[in-house]
Amino acid sequence: MRIAGFVLLGGAQFLATCAAAQTQRQMSRNTLIIGILSGESDYRLVELATPDGTFQVSGFGNSRPFETIESSQSHILIRLKTDERDGGVYPNKIEYRFFANERSLVTAIILEEIDNARVDGAASAQEISRHSRIYRVQPLPPPRYTVSLIFYNFSNAILRSRSVRQALAYGINREEIYKRTLSESGADMLRGPFDEDSKIYAPGMKDYDYDPKKAIALLSSDGWRDTDRDNILDRDGQPLRFRLFFPDGLTVEEQMVRQIKIDWLRLGIDVQPIPLTASALNDKLKSGDFDAVLQKHQFEETPESLEAFFGDGLGSGQLKYVNPNYNRTLVSSKRLKDNKAQMPSLQRLQLILNEDQPAAFLYSQWNTYYIVNHAKFDNYLNLAGRQLRPFLEWRLRRPTP
Repeated sequence: MRIAGFVLLGGAQFLATCAAAQTQRQMSRNTLIIGILSGESDYRLVELATPDGTFQVSGFGNSRPFETIESSQSHILIRLKTDERDGGVYPNKIEYRFFANERSLVTAIILEEIDNARVDGAASAQEISRHSRIYRVQPLPPPRYTVSLIFYNFSNAILRSRSVRQALAYGINREEIYKRTLSESGADMLRGPFDEDSKIYAPGMKDYDYDPKKAIALLSSDGWRDTDRDNILDRDGQPLRFRLFFPDGLTVEEQMVRQIKIDWLRLGIDVQPIPLTASALNDKLKSGDFDAVLQKHQFEETPESLEAFFGDGLGSGQLKYVNPNYNRTLVSSKRLKDNKAQMPSLQRLQLILNEDQPAAFLYSQWNTYYIVNHAKFDNYLNLAGRQLRPFLEWRLRRPTP
């Protein structure tokens, strides 16, 4: 029956509709819905920690303690096989939803469509706190030695020059980036892969404070001039131009890249920022098709961790980094198995990287913001309250009558 634009359902149809809605609510209630930024995480590499080990959730296979029901670039849904999850205490499904940018993720959170997410920007965290009461916004430190840096491809003839890389470091106004982007969440400006609290931190590393005059002098010593008066430096008819890949849709990184482009353009460097999803960026890195990349990376206090990122100093690895002194020091450090014995060579490696600048070390953020649907879940923080528990330990709250 239709009255004044409304449809009145018959008794049987009405009951069926109510039952379907109840089923949908129950399905949603038993599902942990996680929001992820596509620029931050490669959908192919998202992992789930379980008592049986850590497994990638994309794709299909029967050897894992869960069943992948749906898998695409925008959405992954898995069903957990553990029998104890049928009692309504724990979620029995986990859904991963991928978002193109932080704005769309924050909107989905405010609309209460997401149970868990992470954002780096303090402004986004504050907006969520203002507009929704069901979420707990928990600031937590990222894993130690998680560093934001710009690294360079030594296959690029321009970026192979140490003078150019040092000029790029001096040409970044870190204080302006901190003031505009990081002051609310807090961050340490870095000279190398480890902060000053590290037991292996190398004293005596150079500060690359903003110094455009020194940057221009370094570029001039390398033969770069503006011969055609187009405000872009050139050498032998080639402009000082290269691409800078960065994660798409991440507010903090977008703001940083905007400031870096302004800073470098003042020096006569034509950097071309290109945002990419994490999966597209990983493909570029694997193929070697990149010039410079702004990215986060987590280091460990071992020579193997430095080698995994920078290579062996003889051209191996994704950077194709070549530095014989770095290679000799790395080889010497790896021969020593005792951490205390490795300390002098690890400090020497930091000094080499600081001087050679195969990467411009930028900052280490104090906090990142985890968003949890507190009305739906408990037992999501460890006893110290400083780390999220694995998702399989999260418990569903009893629904309010």
